[in-house]
Amino acid sequence: MFVFGVDVPLVEMFFIVIILMIVSFILIIYLIVRISTINNKLDKIYVEEKKEINEFKEFKEDADELRKDAAKELHSLNDIKSELNELLDDEHKQMQSLHSIKTIDKKLEKVKCKKKAAVKPKKAIKPAKKKK
Repeated sequence: MFVFGVDVPLVEMFFIVIILMIVSFILIIYLIVRISTINNKLDKIYVEEKKEINEFKEFKEDADELRKDAAKELHSLNDIKSELNELLDDEHKQMQSLHSIKTIDKKLEKVKCKKKAAVKPKKAIKPAKKKK
């Protein structure tokens, strides 16, 4: 039999083919074992990543729930703030009206005093006697 232009006897040819087949089978077995170990490692990593993804989903759901609760609390706080501002404005208006009432009362007292002073006759002031 001629292989690449060289005359090789048939028995040696089978021997070389058998050796090549054994080497290729060993290589195939090695690759299969290596691929299975890599596959096992990847499966473990996949399970860990799946757990982390589930934890992150739960964390995200908790964060969304907290955000919604915070938004509700902020809305209620804004409502309370607006009510307090209204009460403060009412209080301010009442203080202004009370201040204006007090000023009007003072002015009325002054007017009453002036009227009473105008009604009472003034007493003549006598000069004081000098002692010698």
